Amino acid sequence: MFQARANDLTLARAADYLIMERSFTKFGTFAIRADYGLTTAKTLKDFITTSDDVRVTLALDHAADATNFSDLFRDMTRIQVNIFIDTC
Repeated sequence: MFQARANDLTLARAADYLIMERSFTKFGTFAIRADYGLTTAKTLKDFITTSDDVRVTLALDHAADATNFSDLFRDMTRIQVNIFIDTC
């Protein structure tokens, strides 16, 4: 089994498109609680918040061995965001 993971530049390009072309202003991030997940989420947040009136309204993370995401999904539905970006 292979796993593909977006790098910081790819996520920045995706966020830029969503901000500039789709006019999204409220982002959510979803990351694994590990160096690569949290660092990528922070880098993405830093990029997103450089734009005026654009913010990360919800940043969620989970343990590497997590199997039950029901609480995270519940949080995702309660907070209004335009899109969630999974940085894992």
